[in-house]
Amino acid sequence: MDEARRLGYAEADPTGDVEGFDAAVKVCILSAEFFGTPMRVEDVRRTGITGVTREDIDRASASGGRIKLVAGVKRERGAVIGYVSPETLRLDDPLASASGTTGVVSITTDNLGVVTVTGPGAGKIETAQGLLSDMLDIACGFSR
Repeated sequence: MDEARRLGYAEADPTGDVEGFDAAVKVCILSAEFFGTPMRVEDVRRTGITGVTREDIDRASASGGRIKLVAGVKRERGAVIGYVSPETLRLDDPLASASGTTGVVSITTDNLGVVTVTGPGAGKIETAQGLLSDMLDIACGFSR
């Protein structure tokens, strides 16, 4: 963890990451952008990874899987639901391949099926680029 902090990948207090709060904020953004449904962080069904045990990891591995903290938004019986929780994924699932600071997003579309994008998910440069991009959008009056 100290190495991750030194490289700018981890916060001084990792609670936001390991308890899924940071992911829940991203879920709220995705809900508004993709579903047109504003959502509050407290509306997101959230379970962090602190409850994941060594036995859970071993069981997932023995069944050919890997545990990952997964965040998502979906329609469920007409309602838009946001969630963050540890899930056992098959090794061939694109989300299972994320390691280190790599971020993976999979979007299920009507016409293209599942579209997966992989890229840097943390770091000083990536965060600065995202902030600059957002500031330029605001300055240019870009709205979605």
